[in-house]
Amino acid sequence: MQKTPSKILLIINTIIVMSCFVMSWNMVDLLSTKGISIALTTYKDLLVCPILVISCISAVFGFAMILIGFAKKTTRQMYFYIVLLLISTVTIRNSLCFLNNSSFPDTNVTCQVRLRRLLEAMYDYSAVNKTFPCADQWCDLLIERSKVNKDVYPEYFNYSFVCPGRNKGRCHYALNQNVTIHSDGDVVCLFDSKEGWNLYGGKELLDCDNHEGKGCNVVFVNGKSLFIEKDKLDDLKWQ
Repeated sequence: MQKTPSKILLIINTIIVMSCFVMSWNMVDLLSTKGISIALTTYKDLLVCPILVISCISAVFGFAMILIGFAKKTTRQMYFYIVLLLISTVTIRNSLCFLNNSSFPDTNVTCQVRLRRLLEAMYDYSAVNKTFPCADQWCDLLIERSKVNKDVYPEYFNYSFVCPGRNKGRCHYALNQNVTIHSDGDVVCLFDSKEGWNLYGGKELLDCDNHEGKGCNVVFVNGKSLFIEKDKLDDLKWQ
């Protein structure tokens, strides 16, 4: 039996929508695990935008076919279009989420998440060693600890040292040289800094270039991670 044009169109539309859905889901997964810098390297806006446009067209097409099905009181293919409409809607949502996260505010949030992850690693290290890592070896010691306690550390832990505001470099954070496990909760522990490894010091290492010169992200001993505007950095507590 020869397929009608509507059936062929439905098959083609299904293949396209499912492909876009899979790609959009991968984008969001990369965004949540490895951050915007890795996700943008894999999915450029030139790819994201067509996915978004195709999904919008598919959503409109599916909605129109559902209305036609209701008008003609035919439900034979309508359920397929309902499913396609739902998939297209999720794809649109994923694409918009990705594009929104490529902007400054959400890159900022990703940075704060990574700082909190590093602080959690500091406390995991201190649970065994009764102290925070040595300031001049803190990166190396956290990496070493992550290899021992793989149940706690994600496989992409190394990316936690990289600020999403910069694509190059191994680490863009520094450790407050005065911080200890007994420090007050509002004392700075880790903060945005220049590119380097095992960097430690005080406010002289703060680097606003990670976030377009607007300020720095810091994580405090109590676990709170905040974006501090440039003109308020002098108010931070270091010991």
